[in-house]
Amino acid sequence: MGMMDRDWYRERFARKTLEIEGPLDDAFGEPARIRRGVSKPWRPPLPRGAAVGEFWSWLWSILSVILLLLWGWLKWRG
Repeated sequence: MGMMDRDWYRERFARKTLEIEGPLDDAFGEPARIRRGVSKPWRPPLPRGAAVGEFWSWLWSILSVILLLLWGWLKWRG
């Protein structure tokens, strides 16, 4: 039985048998650890090294194409 199963059964027992309503706070869960400052919230990994420059060049290229299409659409429309 995994960690998720154990938590699910614990919550199910608390709600049905003990008739607890509302959210249950697990003192050792990830949200509680973040509140105490023990662990940091998860953030998606950022590109590092050469990939950073590649990311910005792709972003600049896509924005340029979008602006060019917008300019052409406005010129054609008006």
